[in-house]
Amino acid sequence: MVQSKISSTLFELIKTIRDSLIDFKSFKNNEVVHLVNMSLKTSRKIVSYDQGIKQSEGSSEYIVKKDTYWKDFKAYFNRLSSKYPIFSTCLAEIKDEFHLSDEQAESNLNSLLQFVLFKNELELIDSTIIEIVAVFINDLNKTAPLWNIKLFVDGLWLNEEVIKLSNNILIRKPIDSDFDFIQPVSLLNIVGPNEPDSCASIIEFAGKFDSEKKVNQYVDKIITSLRIFNLGSIEIKSRIYMPNSILTRNPISSNQSSFSQYKYELTSTNSENLNQFINYFLEFLPAKSLQKDIHELNPIYIGIDRYMEAISKSVSQEKRITSTITALEALLLKGNERSELSHRLSQRVSYLLRYFNEHPVKVYNTIKRAYDIRSTYIHGSILPPDGRKDLADIQNKVCSAVRRVLLIFIEFTKTIKKDELISKIDNAIIDESAHKKVSQEISKLELLKLTSDNTGFINMNSQNESKKK
Repeated sequence: MVQSKISSTLFELIKTIRDSLIDFKSFKNNEVVHLVNMSLKTSRKIVSYDQGIKQSEGSSEYIVKKDTYWKDFKAYFNRLSSKYPIFSTCLAEIKDEFHLSDEQAESNLNSLLQFVLFKNELELIDSTIIEIVAVFINDLNKTAPLWNIKLFVDGLWLNEEVIKLSNNILIRKPIDSDFDFIQPVSLLNIVGPNEPDSCASIIEFAGKFDSEKKVNQYVDKIITSLRIFNLGSIEIKSRIYMPNSILTRNPISSNQSSFSQYKYELTSTNSENLNQFINYFLEFLPAKSLQKDIHELNPIYIGIDRYMEAISKSVSQEKRITSTITALEALLLKGNERSELSHRLSQRVSYLLRYFNEHPVKVYNTIKRAYDIRSTYIHGSILPPDGRKDLADIQNKVCSAVRRVLLIFIEFTKTIKKDELISKIDNAIIDESAHKKVSQEISKLELLKLTSDNTGFINMNSQNESKKK
């Protein structure tokens, strides 16, 4: 609990309310207003689940909700203060300790009593009162509240009921109660239904954040890490943010359309690897608001953005392939290179994918073909029907290639500049001793070890050591 001079005063105030609840809930004319709202209660029963909810049955009913709000809090306060001096004492201490005006102090006390009298659903035992006081003082101190986050996700599915990660993240199958919602009819008439009706998994965690913006930034990092940990178009269908706050009480929810081109299964056997992977990305990735400047310094973020665009947006296959080639260009072409770009790019990708047991000639031809598709697309031309037969196969191979190259570059470029790394790759292509040195360095990359189950990564350095023996 946050320490404060008025902790005991607030505790005594709420305890007094509990012990004299009839007095505190006996309102005079015009002190409060009772509003009756018609709401729509919806629920859903999951009938079948196979890599996501395949079938569910929904039901709904209209219910009447009664809410109470202050109309003249000052009159209520003055009337109760004469009988319970703790009221006035508390208001004065809030004003003095937090350097507030009369209006600000009264508004904050108003919110506290609104919660205690009308919103709180827990029994006011001493431990509950202590928690309420702690939350209220945190609010007054402008301390970051604890947010409970719930994400309805597509693109990531489970056969197990729940997987717990040690970094306070829980990923689980959806259950019926996840789809129980109550929404005011007045809001439905304006924005329409705002609840999800299906998803592949639920992601839940809690953390302290200064604002909704900071929550969104953290969520973005988690989704990005999930998209790179394996090839998956992880999409948030709906999100619910609930701050543990009295002054900022309302939950924040939003829906968005989702498109999951690529999906994968998460199992408990790779949960520890995912846990370490997410922790790495939470530290590595900057906030989105800073990325514009960082893009000018680090092509990694361009590569990540284009990869995310390729796997997560509902676009044509040509557009998807174009995004992947743009990502590879950002990573594997030097700024001063102007000739033989498709050859250089294809050669470098084919070398790197040797570490994932891919045949270099086949990879080279795939990237060359993808580059030609990209050139046709950006120049406004249309591929003939017989030139579109392999688009799906090319798209899948190049998306996978970008992800693997990113896994190498993300960790490598923490200690080496892009052009220097490209030069190392070029030397390794033609010189065996240079290849062995690069193999030694790549064998140490943690991200490749953490994702080896789904990338096909092979440790060439260990193979070279075995040959020596």
